[in-house]
Amino acid sequence: MKFPPFRFQFPAALATGIGYALLLGNVIGLTPMAVAAGEPSPVPSSLEDGTYLFGESARSNEVGKGYVVFSKHGQRVVGVLYYPRSEFSCFVGQIAGERLDLTAYGPYDRQSAYVEVPLATLHQIQDIGTSESSSLADCHQEIAEIENQQPTALQN
Repeated sequence: MKFPPFRFQFPAALATGIGYALLLGNVIGLTPMAVAAGEPSPVPSSLEDGTYLFGESARSNEVGKGYVVFSKHGQRVVGVLYYPRSEFSCFVGQIAGERLDLTAYGPYDRQSAYVEVPLATLHQIQDIGTSESSSLADCHQEIAEIENQQPTALQN
């Protein structure tokens, strides 16, 4: 079962009216979050291939703050949406200007939903820890498994 598209914004979390907790449940929440203190860093106009961490907070692993970590190769991204000490959801997608256009998968049932992440509203964090790296590796493996099961759906 596919759910309608929705827009993911950390400060405004998810669009209201979404009454299902399938996708990121505790990972990105269904209620508004407080805006992080300080101004987010500007997103470079063209991110080089590599691994990136963005969050509501300028510090990593702050409980109650949402984060996105992803690896970029060309315009394709694979990564994780999460809150520290909570479940996480894997995604695959592409960079579109200063946002990520993603297909994210629920942590247990792999049901998918379209998600937009506006990077310009988040802080770019330079230090990527072992927890983020481990979750990212897990998601690369999970996305590879999903793509092997549904090759045409994700390769477009």
